[in-house]
Amino acid sequence: MALRVRRDGPGARLLLAVVAVAAVAAGVDALGDATQTRPDAVVAGSRTEITLAVRVRTPALTPLGAARALWAVCAGEASSATVEPGVTPAGDHFVVAAEPALGPNAWRRVQGCLEDLTVDGVLGRVVAVAATTPG
Repeated sequence: MALRVRRDGPGARLLLAVVAVAAVAAGVDALGDATQTRPDAVVAGSRTEITLAVRVRTPALTPLGAARALWAVCAGEASSATVEPGVTPAGDHFVVAAEPALGPNAWRRVQGCLEDLTVDGVLGRVVAVAATTPG
């Protein structure tokens, strides 16, 4: 005599519910890992130099003032300090340096801030980024 397994009984429904809860929990955990802010390694003596293009859509700000306002807002996304003299003009662009160099996680946050219309009437675009390390 063959043993028959019922697929529509209360045990099957319980098993399905357990599997569904486990899948949702795994998905929430993966999403949390993907969106969590992670610290970057700090390299002493390193530096990141960012070159920005800035477009101003308000007469209240000059391009230099707009670049400085944008950096003032976005510098908080970095765990680095702005190198003096801060934002400076470089032809049609603006340059700012931060020490120590920004790691990949901090750089993504800073770039997103600079390019996401963070300051009303100011559109920033990263033209170049260069990281230097000692030695």
